[in-house]
Amino acid sequence: MAGADTTAVVAVYAALVATAGLAWQIVSWSREHGTRIRVEHSRGFMAASPTVSMAIVTVYNRSNHAVEIQGIGWVLGDGSVPILAKMAGATLPGPVAPHSQGMSWIPADGLAATLREQGKPEGTKLRAYATDGEGRRHLSDAFPSW
Repeated sequence: MAGADTTAVVAVYAALVATAGLAWQIVSWSREHGTRIRVEHSRGFMAASPTVSMAIVTVYNRSNHAVEIQGIGWVLGDGSVPILAKMAGATLPGPVAPHSQGMSWIPADGLAATLREQGKPEGTKLRAYATDGEGRRHLSDAFPSW
């Protein structure tokens, strides 16, 4: 009877190890082949116009393949403010190489004016977003408007 108990324990242990190995393979494959994008927002100045404050969206491609960014903007809670035209020197919308980044910007005053037009109070929470080539929207952390 003790031999049967030992066999059962070894079989259960082997099943657990095999299941853990399979789970690790699934996680590894999805990390290697999946699209992983991080979106961040910031405010800064461009060298060409150091007196004009810009609202900046940066997209980091953490994937092992290039990613096409088709749109970027800010989510206002009840809609979004897309960047319709690529600004001079900006790399987005467009492709982002593996383990690289792309940026775009608009004058911060323009974003603030859009918020006022929509009746949003100063300090409204915003989230920057990037839409990839598969139509998925990736969001930044929320931040107060300027």
